[in-house]
Amino acid sequence: MRTKLKDEDLANKLIPNFALGCRRLTPDIGYLEALGEPSVTTVYGEITKMTPKGVVTDSSKEYKLDGLVCAAGFDTTFKPRFPLIGRNGANLGEEWKDEPRSYLGLATHGIPQLLYVPWTQVSH
Repeated sequence: MRTKLKDEDLANKLIPNFALGCRRLTPDIGYLEALGEPSVTTVYGEITKMTPKGVVTDSSKEYKLDGLVCAAGFDTTFKPRFPLIGRNGANLGEEWKDEPRSYLGLATHGIPQLLYVPWTQVSH
């Protein structure tokens, strides 16, 4: 991992302190190399606010984004812990208050900016 990351600080933050197989494996081919690309910024800390253009972290810095990946980790509940608002005020928490519903396990009605990938609660 250190060789592929080519950044000691990034490697120290990303290399796990647990044995292989204890958690889901990191995505493969090209993932680690992509983190070292000049066009990629790896940010540590908590997101304190979402804005129309991106996010603000606990360092009070705003990062402009084209997209935001939300990693659920091992939380297997289907209702998000943050407000996710779509078209005409559609609220994912309200849409999913009883059960998650999606189109082909990929998208939710009224929230076109939210797409699912494999291993999410609704695409299993």
